[in-house]
Amino acid sequence: MISVSAFRQGYLAGNSYQSDAPQNLIAGHFDVLVVVSSWDRRCLCITDCPDLTASTAIGVYFDVRDSSGLRDAHDKAVEQYCEMRGGLYEPIKGQSLDLPGMWGRIFGRISQARRAAGRPIRICMDLSTCPRYYSISVLSRCLGQGIAESVTMLYAEGRYPKLNEGPELALTGGKWATVPVPGLEGEYDPRKSRFYLISVGFEGMKTLRVTSKGDPERVSVLFPDPAVLPEYAEKTQRCNQDLFEQYRIPDEQVVRAPAGDAIGAWKALAEASLERPESEDAYYLCCGTKPHSIGLALHAMALGHPAVLYSVPEEHLVVNTQPIGVFWRFDVRDVCAVREFAE
Repeated sequence: MISVSAFRQGYLAGNSYQSDAPQNLIAGHFDVLVVVSSWDRRCLCITDCPDLTASTAIGVYFDVRDSSGLRDAHDKAVEQYCEMRGGLYEPIKGQSLDLPGMWGRIFGRISQARRAAGRPIRICMDLSTCPRYYSISVLSRCLGQGIAESVTMLYAEGRYPKLNEGPELALTGGKWATVPVPGLEGEYDPRKSRFYLISVGFEGMKTLRVTSKGDPERVSVLFPDPAVLPEYAEKTQRCNQDLFEQYRIPDEQVVRAPAGDAIGAWKALAEASLERPESEDAYYLCCGTKPHSIGLALHAMALGHPAVLYSVPEEHLVVNTQPIGVFWRFDVRDVCAVREFAE
């Protein structure tokens, strides 16, 4: 395990670590474990961590399935792993796009664990195949409300198929709508202009459309560089060229951070200090890698005033993503006084 980044801002501190094997990153006991099953084979990487135990293991199983039977096999493996963590196993099933309903059930289970422990708890979650809305909500609500003292995340970098076919790689279907993440609704002043800080990825046209709908006066970008693979940075640049051109985004408004390092991205954003709170309402739009979305969320939590927006698709598409053998651990801690637990 290699220590990569460390950063502190406001009431939060974080560290990132990298390894070629997940079992080298995650071990020990947690109060709550959150694992999300998927057709994406990265959801199984956490099952290679035999020394992880949990008082409560939450297995999340969304409704969308693939035609190849991957979800059937992965669901069984995730369920078996959760059942063997040594504590209570809580399966949660439902529609991935039922954001309030599914988040309410997940948050309810975590809150129960907090009450049972009688103290702020330690949470471990597998970020690899968890939709950004839910992973960011765990951070914002649990660290912000005295539920958790720390949140540990595992992330497996992935290789996407058919990268060079067509102008973009479609990961979602239909149009996007945006909703604020619970706990990160931000501050709104009608007298101020709109500033969008966007993490970009492969779905550039959808990013441009949802940005145009928000009608920001100024746009900055969080760009994955270095990328997971060298060709991914080139692809991301091509996919988002229209965004760069339409909003005339200069180089000094582009923050570059490693695609897989959430803490490194958070640190880069804080050091760039692109926000102008005296004249602008800030909105962070998560369209890039999952670690970059976590970086945006942590920066917003530390500042207290930006809103973090999740792009809600009409459907999630089945994409045959494979782990490439690079794994990350992110530890985020509340380093200030223990907050009052508020449900």
